Amino acid sequence: MENVKAEALSVKSILDKSLSIPDYQRPYKWQTKQVQQLLEDLLFHYKNKQDYRIGTVIVHHQGSSFDIVDGQQRITSLLLILKQLDKSIDSFSSNLVYEHRVSHNNIINNLSFIDSFLSQVSDLDNVHFSEYILNTCQMVYIELKDLDEAFQFFDSQNSRGKSLEPYDLLKAYHLRAIPNDEPEMLTYVENWEEAASGLDEEKKDLGFIINLMLFKLRRWQKYKDGSVFTTDQLDTFKGVDESQYYPYLTPIKAGQALYQQSKQNPFMYRDEYSKIPFSISQPIVNGRLFFQYIQHYRNLYDELFNKSSGKLKQIIIENKNVLELLNYAKSRRTGDVYVRRLFQAVVLYYYDKFGDCDLNIAVRQILKWAYRIRIEQDSVRVETIENTAKDENGLLHYIDQILHSKEMLSYKVEDLKSKKRVQEVGHICELFGITKE
Repeated sequence: MENVKAEALSVKSILDKSLSIPDYQRPYKWQTKQVQQLLEDLLFHYKNKQDYRIGTVIVHHQGSSFDIVDGQQRITSLLLILKQLDKSIDSFSSNLVYEHRVSHNNIINNLSFIDSFLSQVSDLDNVHFSEYILNTCQMVYIELKDLDEAFQFFDSQNSRGKSLEPYDLLKAYHLRAIPNDEPEMLTYVENWEEAASGLDEEKKDLGFIINLMLFKLRRWQKYKDGSVFTTDQLDTFKGVDESQYYPYLTPIKAGQALYQQSKQNPFMYRDEYSKIPFSISQPIVNGRLFFQYIQHYRNLYDELFNKSSGKLKQIIIENKNVLELLNYAKSRRTGDVYVRRLFQAVVLYYYDKFGDCDLNIAVRQILKWAYRIRIEQDSVRVETIENTAKDENGLLHYIDQILHSKEMLSYKVEDLKSKKRVQEVGHICELFGITKE
């Protein structure tokens, strides 16, 4: 890699740079437990008069700005400690702006904790301790000019914080495609962070929706491997700018314009025009439409699989609702989880195309098609799922080709070649004419 600078620098040398927190960064999430550990580490080395290398900071250098790619949690915590030791330390952090509410809350809580912690340390010379942190403590400083390369340098061994996921780089990419004066910019970021946090117990988080549903479906639809979403496959979710004029984008733009009109004048348009006009396999339009695309499919998945109100809870097969059928005794085994995710992804694909039309028929067919794998195989591996999903004669590509929902009745799921695990899938076995023992 070209234009890479890596060196051990004092904390002061790093803080003297024009560090900034880019929009794609997660909020400051360190809590008192992590801050206490950092304080104890610093005090131990300080009292023993030892040099201390705190960790790594990775920055993307563009122009006069040094965007923190990795190390925000530690840098912020150091600044909070230094601020409590010496109030004049504000001069270091003039470029660091924390816009997330989560960041604000954690900063307030951690400042209070640091103040309390330091007050209980006997015979501590605050000025001397702050000078030790600034001038004696070091961090490994890695500076890159290319953002994609910067993300490849994530330091997971030296950081107590959580490294970014590949989809966080997507956030950076698509935020750059949104004009700075876009009024919804902060809303997109906040919705993304809420979805990434996993705090909403009712809805699946970004990792599930992007990594395990949308990535796989977009890859499988093109007969490509969808086993693991890494930074090598970011192009799966990169597209063209909204301002670009290509005839193939006209239907997407027209659909979006009609949807916006229907929102503003709901009584002038039929209900079908009030639906967000996305399809899973469509070309990605960079910027705001990408964030809307992801949020749409998070909501769509929830419509289907929500434990309390999902449509699959209303569909009865073999005297049980589908969510109950999926939750059989051994459903948590690794192979069973693979099969369930295949089922969930293909149901989402069908629902995206046909909605409620013949959904009960489709779910029954997809259930039988997917769980045939579990019944026949002693061990279900990732490769088995990949081959099944990409099979040109498989159900996913059949759904892609049909024009009418009723055609799901015409798809013939192959007969069982083996019944090795037939009694291990609960009442799903009854789909194959076998009574559960």
